[in-house]
Amino acid sequence: MDTTYSFRTDINAKEEASAILKSLGTDLSSVFNMCLRQIIIQKGIPFDVNLGYNQDTIDTLHEVKEGKNLYGPFDTFEEMKKALNA
Repeated sequence: MDTTYSFRTDINAKEEASAILKSLGTDLSSVFNMCLRQIIIQKGIPFDVNLGYNQDTIDTLHEVKEGKNLYGPFDTFEEMKKALNA
């Protein structure tokens, strides 16, 4: 049994996406149905949804790459707790 679903979207986004999909030999309706099936298969959104990294995270990643502000290795769990709580 088929059903119809309508939703609001930006006209420019729709037109740009439609043009891209047409060049790929498909359309919005087909891609929407593929997305629904992937949601069912994966039990979630079938692509990453995130806000990106904040500046603190970016800075920390750079420090790790440079080997700065690293702790360990530790011989015991107690040593690790002591270092992290210092």
